[in-house]
Amino acid sequence: MTAALNIGARALTANLSALQVVGHNIANVNTAGYSRQSVSMVSAGYQTLGGNYYGKGAEIGTVTRTHSAYLTREAQLAASVAAADTERLQRLQQLETLFPTGASGLGAAVNDMLNAWSDVASSPTHLPARVVALARGEELAARMRDTAGQIDALAYSGHQQAQSTVEGINRLAQDIARVNQRIIENQGQTGQPNDLLDQRDALMAQLSRFVQTTTVAADDGSLSVFVAGSQPLVLGQTANALALQRDPVDATQSRIAFVQGGVAQALPETSLGGQLGGLMGFLQQDLPAAQNQLGRMALALNSSLNTQHRLGVDLSGNAGGHFFVPTAPAAAMPATSNTGTAQIQTTVNDPGALVASDYRITATATGFDIVRTADGSSRSVAALPATLDGLNFELGAGSASVGDSFLVRPFAAAARNLQMALSAPHQLAVASPVLVTPGSGNGGGVAIESLYAVQPSANLTDPVTLSF
Repeated sequence: MTAALNIGARALTANLSALQVVGHNIANVNTAGYSRQSVSMVSAGYQTLGGNYYGKGAEIGTVTRTHSAYLTREAQLAASVAAADTERLQRLQQLETLFPTGASGLGAAVNDMLNAWSDVASSPTHLPARVVALARGEELAARMRDTAGQIDALAYSGHQQAQSTVEGINRLAQDIARVNQRIIENQGQTGQPNDLLDQRDALMAQLSRFVQTTTVAADDGSLSVFVAGSQPLVLGQTANALALQRDPVDATQSRIAFVQGGVAQALPETSLGGQLGGLMGFLQQDLPAAQNQLGRMALALNSSLNTQHRLGVDLSGNAGGHFFVPTAPAAAMPATSNTGTAQIQTTVNDPGALVASDYRITATATGFDIVRTADGSSRSVAALPATLDGLNFELGAGSASVGDSFLVRPFAAAARNLQMALSAPHQLAVASPVLVTPGSGNGGGVAIESLYAVQPSANLTDPVTLSF
């Protein structure tokens, strides 16, 4: 009788525990990240009496999660890729709004300025036409400066968001390390702390949206988390960190570093994934490319218009000066590891040959290697100065040691600093310094149809006689 009562009591206790699990499932039906739990019943064993074996009933074996490690990992990976693409798309859409089409676009401003120049050419002495030409030039410069300022604002907000994302990643890493500790402390010989495992999976899902991860499970129930391929963000109960740092060469750019034991190691943005990877891809690739395109346009207009304007004569008979304030030579930024004293700069040689790209210059035993960072193409020269892509690369002062490297951003500030050099309409130099006067004794029918200056010279106004 006693044995039968024990079997019944044990069965009631086991089924009561099963009902508690069912109630737990029902209560958490809408809980994000919760995995349904199920009870496994096992035999309670047996006892011997008089050489016979008598069963002792049933008891709870284990309470397990309805969980697939493979599907969980695939979901986290898909979420990471989607987060990277979504973040980059949103940022690119913001960048696209800075370049509207139609009357408010930069193209329309350039056309308006050129049309105003045509009006002045048709009526060189008409002061209102000259005033309009100056106004159109100032409007174009203002639009260039405004667009460059908005690109700078996008870069600033991107850096702020990157900092916030890195801080979120570090908090999640610490939370995962703490949950690992609790799992280790509560891990049983047969059962598992299912709710703690769900909590850790939820943290991993959040982390995967920020940065792409890989994981390795340990025998003690802890989970090690790696980022950028092999960097241990979480090792069991220990959390390391990521950090946002300014680039040591180009202070306008940021980079992500992995910090362990006080030592920081820079990570390539292509290895990050997740929201952080998409954001850093935008900041390090898309935004500089747009900035270089805008800067190339500004630098080409500045150089071309100034060259043409210096070939003319203003209303007072003076040779033309600059239409825009000339863009200062772009100084190369030396790497912090350089041991030489070289100072390199670039100036425009051919506005029509400019390529929207930064350049990296490395001193070698035989000269210099100039690499176009946009596509990786390179050119080796024996010495500087050298010409490439419409730019003059010049050694301003000092000397370079073998291995020294420099980053040149010739277009970064061109649009941001575009300013008018003229302020008065009579200063517009639209008259030709070269006049053609037929000889009074000419007997033939030869006439000069077109004659114009192609480069400024102090001898342009000297008389020249052509005799046949």
